[in-house]
This record gives sequence, C-alpha cells and structure tokens, in this order.
Amino acid sequence: MIARMAYPQPPPGNQSWNQPPSSTPGFYPPMYPPPRQTSAMAIGALVGAFFFPPLGIVLGHIALSQIRRRNEEGRGMAIAGLVIGYVHTALWLLVIVAYVIFFAWWATEIQQHERLPRTTTYGTYSMQSMTGTGVAALRPTC
Repeated sequence: MIARMAYPQPPPGNQSWNQPPSSTPGFYPPMYPPPRQTSAMAIGALVGAFFFPPLGIVLGHIALSQIRRRNEEGRGMAIAGLVIGYVHTALWLLVIVAYVIFFAWWATEIQQHERLPRTTTYGTYSMQSMTGTGVAALRPTC
C-alpha cells in the first residue's frame, strides 16, 4: 500500500499527465529521415586518383554531376579525387618535362664531346714528340 502512494500510477489514456493519446499501439514513426546514399563514382574517383590520376579526374567530374542530379552524398570525396588527380597529373607532367630537358642537354653534351680532338694517351704523360707536344717538347734544346 505504501508503494502505491509513493509512486502513483497514471490513469488510463494518459490524459492527466499532459501527454497526447497514442495513435496506433506498436507504431513508432521514424525519428530521422533515412541517410542518403554515397555516390559510388565519388569513391571511385578518390581511389582512382591514386592509381591512375586521369581516371580520378574523369570519375570526379562524373560524380559531381550525379551527386547534383540524384541528391547523393560524397561531394567531398569527388572533390578530393579531382584535386589529387590534377595534382598528380601536374607532377607527372613536370617530371616528363624535366626528363626531356635533361636528355636534350645530355645529347648536346655528347655531340660537343665527340667534336673535340682525340689523342690516344696512355698513362700520365703523353709521349708525342713528333707533334711538338708532350714531354719531348718540354726539354730544352741546346
């Protein structure tokens, strides 16, 4: 009896507790809308940008247009795929240009080296006395 007095039970229908009556017993409306689906193209753009940068660029642009049309998630991943793809492509182009410049310089150096006169010298000094060069040319003639 004392327990009933300490914790009173609500009357049926919940009218006195200032709560609206329940609509359908056992039915609970969803609290949040269902989450939007992440674009598969955006995921592909982000992954593809690391392995083949032009693929990340193409998939990133396709993903952005699909996200706008279909109201999907993944805009950040698509933009990240685009940025990484463009940066990697620019770096690869710089490396290729540097190689082309280096090999062009190297080829001109080889051509200039081949134009120089060649003397066959063995050892430290050249012993070419007939042409006036070498050790014989350094001896004083009396």
